[in-house]
Amino acid sequence: MALVVSVRFDAKLQLLSEPKQKSKVVGVLPPGVFVPINEITDDGLWLRIGITPTGWIPANTVTLSGQVLESDSTQHSRQPIMQSDTAVNVRGGPGAKYRVIGQLKPGQIVPVVSYSDNRGWIKIDYKGHYGWVAANVVIVAGGEATPTPAPTVPPRH
Repeated sequence: MALVVSVRFDAKLQLLSEPKQKSKVVGVLPPGVFVPINEITDDGLWLRIGITPTGWIPANTVTLSGQVLESDSTQHSRQPIMQSDTAVNVRGGPGAKYRVIGQLKPGQIVPVVSYSDNRGWIKIDYKGHYGWVAANVVIVAGGEATPTPAPTVPPRH
């Protein structure tokens, strides 16, 4: 499976040899192209994208398109990921009444674990723990997560 991203800006995007700002440029992508994601850094802030060449870019310079390319050998291993164009609060449970436990950076990409019963909230892997974000402020691409049952413990205020 290869998730596809779209280059956002009007200018060309430089592909870097490493996930660092001052790395060697190994290629250039024109604006508006769709390319596969090959790898994501653990913090979700850098992506290795492209076909030939491939290179690293900051995640906030592209947008998830939601399209998925599959081959027979990868069809079974779909895990969705999500991204937001703005900073997004991560909460301790699926609702605005739960406390904020952190914040995702604009463009950061994280794995989706599951959805709330009404699909209004998304459970994510946040720094090795579970957190929740509102589904209406993010883009989700690839795979299909399973619904998470509604919590039986009331939120702490």
